[in-house]
Amino acid sequence: MDGTGVIDNVVVDSVAGRVAVNATATLIAANGDQLFLSISVSLNLTTRLAEETVTFTGGTGRFAGASGGVSAVCETTLDPASPLAFECNSQGSGTLTFAHSR
Repeated sequence: MDGTGVIDNVVVDSVAGRVAVNATATLIAANGDQLFLSISVSLNLTTRLAEETVTFTGGTGRFAGASGGVSAVCETTLDPASPLAFECNSQGSGTLTFAHSR
């Protein structure tokens, strides 16, 4: 699958040492079906651990009416020169429920 997304909101709380990010994205299957999702990430700048929540919000084709979500923990590698650019190695679990079967 390929995808595109938009960061909707970033809040940096330097006193608490946390960054919160909210985004929306669309994953596109090889046949053109789309899966819509929203993403929330809360990053602790001291431990470099982030908690991620992905919520599936429907789509097109086989993903029409899809729902579910994923919860994950992410270990980040940060670039101090560019604090919003980071790599994330996630581990988690979740479900994707299809509204119908084809």
